[in-house]
Amino acid sequence: MDKYYGIYYFICIIWCLAFIGMTLYLYFNNSRPYVAKFKERFYPRIPSNLNPGELSNLMYKKVFPEVFTATIMVLVKKDILILKRHKKEYTLSLNKLDAKLSPSQKLVLNILINDIGNGEKVTFKQIEDYCKSPRNCSEFLLNYQLWSKMITKESNKKRFYEDKTQYNQVKSMRMIGIILFLINIIFNYHSLIGYAIIVPACFIVLYFYKIYKRTESANEEYSKWLAFKRYLVHIDDFVYQKDDIASYIIYGLVLKMPDLEKKLTDFHCVEKLNNLITHNVVMANLKGSRSFHR
Repeated sequence: MDKYYGIYYFICIIWCLAFIGMTLYLYFNNSRPYVAKFKERFYPRIPSNLNPGELSNLMYKKVFPEVFTATIMVLVKKDILILKRHKKEYTLSLNKLDAKLSPSQKLVLNILINDIGNGEKVTFKQIEDYCKSPRNCSEFLLNYQLWSKMITKESNKKRFYEDKTQYNQVKSMRMIGIILFLINIIFNYHSLIGYAIIVPACFIVLYFYKIYKRTESANEEYSKWLAFKRYLVHIDDFVYQKDDIASYIIYGLVLKMPDLEKKLTDFHCVEKLNNLITHNVVMANLKGSRSFHR
């Protein structure tokens, strides 16, 4: 038994060295970002004509509720929706339909005007109250999930990330690690390294799924958007174009700058709208049913 234990222990050592080598390979080839040529601290203009979903994909590789709110504001900017304030109440009214809207934009419009509103308009109060019932939570959850898939599919048309490699090798390493862990138990070796090996065996697959690497051109664009965000943070120190304020606010939502609207306008409603949308997303996930039927 001691002879076989020595072989087992040696294989575990080899596996651990292979794990270290594979982790380093994944980091340098699938995770470590390219060195950006763009070095400026501030970028005083909009870096590129990305929509909110594309920007969120570029910056975070995820879609957040802020993208939903930013899409609403894009519809306002296009005059599809009209945003009005009467006393303390804000209203979004349907102004016109545009066949050129993307599927995700059309769905946002439908959720807002037809599901939450009355088919012609919706008030902030209606948005605030919408997810107070379990039925509405379920409906909003399914619509939001559908929208999230749509906006992700649309934003993925632009290739921001490189394809990952070595997936089969990672799966094989995990399988071998699990087998070594089971052998340690079945044959009563009770080796410390045999028990501990299960942790890196599970970690390497999770690490593979979590890491990503922007393409070289996307990394340059990412660096410019970071510099643009710093510009927006310090926008009071610059001379800026008044005509770009609406775009600044839209991109500021995706860049997670909730106080930007207060700096640029006296019409403070976008942050409130975003809070209502985010609250509904949270409530829908907590109380909504994923098997909801109309």
